[in-house]
Amino acid sequence: VMVAVGDPVRVGLVSNLGRPGGNITGFSTLSGEITAKRLQLLKELIPTATRIGAIGNPGNPNALVQIQDAEAAARQLKIQFRVFTVQEAAQLEPAFEAAKAWRAQALIRLTDPLQGSLRARTIELAAKARIPMMYSARADVEAGGLIGYGVDPFESYKRAASYVDRILKGAKPGDLPIQQPTKLELGVNLKTAAALNIKIPQIILVQADQVIE
Repeated sequence: VMVAVGDPVRVGLVSNLGRPGGNITGFSTLSGEITAKRLQLLKELIPTATRIGAIGNPGNPNALVQIQDAEAAARQLKIQFRVFTVQEAAQLEPAFEAAKAWRAQALIRLTDPLQGSLRARTIELAAKARIPMMYSARADVEAGGLIGYGVDPFESYKRAASYVDRILKGAKPGDLPIQQPTKLELGVNLKTAAALNIKIPQIILVQADQVIE
């Protein structure tokens, strides 16, 4: 029972969400589509931005889906988009240095297990580089990140527990449809915004589920 796969069809785990078959079911995070929305939110946050990068691991199938959807969104928004690869912790600081050299006006942190484990260091380096950064969860904003948009992980785990219960009672995983998120959250940290001398537009504030002052 999965809870954090962005697009199980596109990464090749199943061929159909409604009837996955086999022994896999669970909950999708829609990470590709959500990454496109994150890019749109960054453009609303910084309307003059024309160069937005991403920090992540293209070798992770989930991250690759996010990159593909972000590239498509970037073309529509007329934004130059580049990925700065982080496949191990030691590559994080050089990735920020490369982003600065490229003159990135904002960054997106892609969603994969490694990037999640590097949350504190990523927030620290983004502040040091003075680059506005979009994260994947409210917890990132609570930890000092500027802005975060994504699935509520606690909601996903609670919903997954119901599937585990049904399977333990005899249901076949392949007969249980893979469900999509029912709750997405947008968080903004005004303290971090002030440190970066960024005024959060009203269009973002009215959408925010959490605003940290």
